[in-house]
Amino acid sequence: MRVLFVTHRFPGAAFRGDQVRARAQIRELSQRHNITLLTFQRLPETHQALAAMRDLGVEVIMVPRDRLAMLLRAAWAMFSGRAIQLALFDAPALREQFAATLCALPRFDLVHLQLIRLERLIEEAHSVPVVLDLVDALSVNMSSRAESARWPVPRLYCEEGRRLARHEELAVKRVAGSVISANTDAIALGSPDRLVVAPNGVDLDEFSEGPDAAVREHLIFHGNWAYGPNQSGLRWLLRTVMPRVWQTRPDVRLRLAGANPERIRSLLGDARIDLLGQVPSPAAALQRAAVSVAPVHAGSGQSLKILEAMACGTPVVTTRRAATAIAGDGTCPCLAADDPDTFAEAILRLLDDVPDRRRLAAASRGFVESTFSWAHSNAVLESVWNQAASAMRK
Repeated sequence: MRVLFVTHRFPGAAFRGDQVRARAQIRELSQRHNITLLTFQRLPETHQALAAMRDLGVEVIMVPRDRLAMLLRAAWAMFSGRAIQLALFDAPALREQFAATLCALPRFDLVHLQLIRLERLIEEAHSVPVVLDLVDALSVNMSSRAESARWPVPRLYCEEGRRLARHEELAVKRVAGSVISANTDAIALGSPDRLVVAPNGVDLDEFSEGPDAAVREHLIFHGNWAYGPNQSGLRWLLRTVMPRVWQTRPDVRLRLAGANPERIRSLLGDARIDLLGQVPSPAAALQRAAVSVAPVHAGSGQSLKILEAMACGTPVVTTRRAATAIAGDGTCPCLAADDPDTFAEAILRLLDDVPDRRRLAAASRGFVESTFSWAHSNAVLESVWNQAASAMRK
């Protein structure tokens, strides 16, 4: 099958969930399908992610961003009633390149669009079937951020969430097939018939089990620090949870790893916090930690940082919201808490009880191996691709 795979960011160019997901999809499915990548981000010709994509035999077409034009479209959207997230990426240059690429011979059998941000391209695909990977419900993501934001931002988030929900509902009806990472997000969108859950995955070779849980000592919070829910989660952790932990275990260190560390530098003031920044190997950082904390109270979809920590055999303490997105039936082998006291108690329990830490570490790795491989996720997506293409041929 010849597939035009369209993203709003270059897959694998950074440790963002949607980019990791797209890279994993292309890396495997390009072995069985002829994939052309069209992306709304230009990388230098020497960039490692670009070289890796071409090594897969994928043709790459990059459309540069005009950031001033993006900001002007976003400003106009605030007054026109359109969702800002859609306006930002509704670039004439991208639409023109998309149309020109579709006209090239031989014809494409399928268009894969990643994220609702690119929904304008659905109408530009004409007779070529479209599969939409929502990844998560962006409407839910925006609405949830209103809960922890300061006035007047909550009102803007709520309005953006309302506008996006309308577009998500219509988009799923208009495309030949669609997928999403978490069942909780599918339910939030009304569980439409053509929306299939293709869960996130983990590279099980890269994120392998670390040393015995008994010899690990510190905590780690790993994530992209440009992501709002990670920032608000860190504030909550530092202000309400860590003082309780340090009251009992003053020796415990908290390590913060991930891209864009400058976004959180102003939050740090305790000598027991190590700001690692973007580490060369997230797996290595996770493998050395006794406990991975993910105090995320907002957002949507399945948290890759939780799945990756579990794959490394690192026990996780997170929120009920995040745990339910991974396994709505309560089978996620992590400790989930929403209030500071219970969250701190869960951390201290794992730090103090080595046998329990070992048990949860083993259960975490086994859980990810059985349910969250990229091979499983990509098999679901490929099935949706095949059904969409077959329906068009009939």
